Amino acid sequence: MQTPASTPCAGRTRVPAPPRDPRRIAAAFGISVGTTHAYVAAVITPLAEQAPGLLKTLRAHDADYVLLAGTLAECDRVGDGRADYSSKHKRHGVNVQVVTDPAGEILWLSPALPGRTHDLTAARAHKIPWICARQCVSILADMANIGAGDWVTTAKRRPPGGELALPGRPRTGPCPQPGHPSNEPWHD
Repeated sequence: MQTPASTPCAGRTRVPAPPRDPRRIAAAFGISVGTTHAYVAAVITPLAEQAPGLLKTLRAHDADYVLLAGTLAECDRVGDGRADYSSKHKRHGVNVQVVTDPAGEILWLSPALPGRTHDLTAARAHKIPWICARQCVSILADMANIGAGDWVTTAKRRPPGGELALPGRPRTGPCPQPGHPSNEPWHD
């Protein structure tokens, strides 16, 4: 058995994680579950508005390249159940794009889109490839982002019955100049 002085967190005050279940929060504060939802929404919205955008984050971290991955955050059906249903994952949720540095530290999370949104569509909707190209930051992404642009490096699909060619190198050329077509955001 470890003594308190030999534990890895010796000398630090342990703060218990806050309960995430609205019923537990409501019971802890003696308020209704509806009031709990209202309070949580009132706090989360201003905090989300203060979060830096992708452009500001890329400028602050000065990475040579970033990793891009889309994920489905599961949730209950709210509103239009068909929009939140992901046929790929066979469950309801929202699509969130995650940008990390090469070490895997999360730099930026996108606002949530309906779960049925494809990762490439979500990346374009948040202008992730365009912003990274403007900052001369290459992107390494999974195969869901094939066709996202010159600054996005993905795996290559093997042609049916064919062989894969040697992989190309990520784009490291000069940054796009003002007025260059690559400076224009995608339009759906």
